Amino acid sequence: MPILLPAGGTAEVQLIFMPDTIGVFDDVMTFCWDINSDTLVQRIACQVKLRGSANGYEGVDEFQDAGFCVYPSPFKDFIIIESNGEIIDEVIVYNMDGKEVLRKENIQSKTINYKLGLNSGVYILQIKMEDEKHYSGKIIRE
Repeated sequence: MPILLPAGGTAEVQLIFMPDTIGVFDDVMTFCWDINSDTLVQRIACQVKLRGSANGYEGVDEFQDAGFCVYPSPFKDFIIIESNGEIIDEVIVYNMDGKEVLRKENIQSKTINYKLGLNSGVYILQIKMEDEKHYSGKIIRE
């Protein structure tokens, strides 16, 4: 900010919603243009109402671009993996030493809910799809 637009121009504005508590949030964003000259002071404004909710299931960003939701992050006992279209075939979890600590094969589902009996720490989650594509990202156990 500020974003300067020519007459008749358009702009795309990206908002990032990162609440630190659970709940429903309402706010207003105001876009305005000020005219200040020797003879005129004027403001043209447009307000946009915003609403967002947080349920405590923040996901792992590394997977969202690949079409997955992996949450919660960090997780306590359970982790949920949801595919937006492709069928999940296999899930492997590695510790930070590269040792495999969990492998689930022949899943053939778009949604998985696993209880992971892991110690607190950072792990690598690898997801293999039915079409042989692989996706990897970090997950954190509280």
